[in-house]
Amino acid sequence: MSRTPFGSRPKKLSRLMLSARDIEILYFCGKVGYASQEQLARSFFPSLDRCRRRTRILAGHGLLRISLHDSTAPYLFTLTAVGLRELEKHMPDAVGEIHLRGGAIGLTGLRHNLAITDARQYLSSLIYDGLVCPKMLHSATHQVGVELRSSAPLNTTFSNMLDRSASLARWLPGSHTDVASSFGHLHLEPDALALVEIGAPEAESHDDEGEVLTLRYAFEIDASGTEGSRVLGDKHAKYASAVANSLIDELWWIVLGGKGRERAIAVSAIAARLGPATRIFSHEAILRRPLEAPPKVCGSRDAREPRPPSRIYDQQPESHNPQLREREKILRDPGVRISESTIDWWLKG
Repeated sequence: MSRTPFGSRPKKLSRLMLSARDIEILYFCGKVGYASQEQLARSFFPSLDRCRRRTRILAGHGLLRISLHDSTAPYLFTLTAVGLRELEKHMPDAVGEIHLRGGAIGLTGLRHNLAITDARQYLSSLIYDGLVCPKMLHSATHQVGVELRSSAPLNTTFSNMLDRSASLARWLPGSHTDVASSFGHLHLEPDALALVEIGAPEAESHDDEGEVLTLRYAFEIDASGTEGSRVLGDKHAKYASAVANSLIDELWWIVLGGKGRERAIAVSAIAARLGPATRIFSHEAILRRPLEAPPKVCGSRDAREPRPPSRIYDQQPESHNPQLREREKILRDPGVRISESTIDWWLKG
């Protein structure tokens, strides 16, 4: 159901003074398709109350449309044709990127799509706060299945970047043609692909522009938690090929299903030799403000003290059972920091 606030008719737009923030809100809603009130508050307002008041004014003048599903679902805001015309006056170059959403917003996939927008906001905030490190998993220093030969430990791959120019160059949904052309041969479709461009330090860029490093992040949103161990293993094997072929630098999982689900995804990534290129976030963590730094990659050696090798599995010959062979391979990996009971639980599917 869509309506203007309180069922009133749209007010005359000539009486409204649009601020730069208002224009950015219109652009954001048009770019992502629809946004919740909480998402708008997180990006543009100091409080949810101020967001409510301003978005009601914008909707009251016909620039935004409010969609309501039920009493428990969040308010969703979409850009209207009136808002698009107003946006074109201020940002004519950006209008080509926006397609007005037609029809009602369905509940199917709503949590999934909102989580994609949450992930985009989180990465944008990281870049704004200077927390993306230019050396993070550069293709010259990282190989899947091979120990990183870098002087910096993995947990320091995010550090202060205020002396560098970083920007979110592109955010592409999984259905975008550029994503399909890059990953189609792997039969892989990320939920989103982010391209972050990082320039040289200011001290080094007085005489020349310096090298610009592009980091590519693939995003997977685990909203339902229905993918079993075999599906996860197949997906991680494909992502391992993508990293090996420099199609992406890291895979970021956004998990809505709790710690148990995060643990299952971590074990699957480590088993596919994708641990050094995988970060797993709880959905709650990317929503918190002040901003939290990203977690360590899966199985990072500095996460805690190394676990002594399992004498039982080091002394016994390799099993002919495929499941046991997989268990032994995981246990012998010195980068694994997950208990044996967890590995058993995952292998049972």
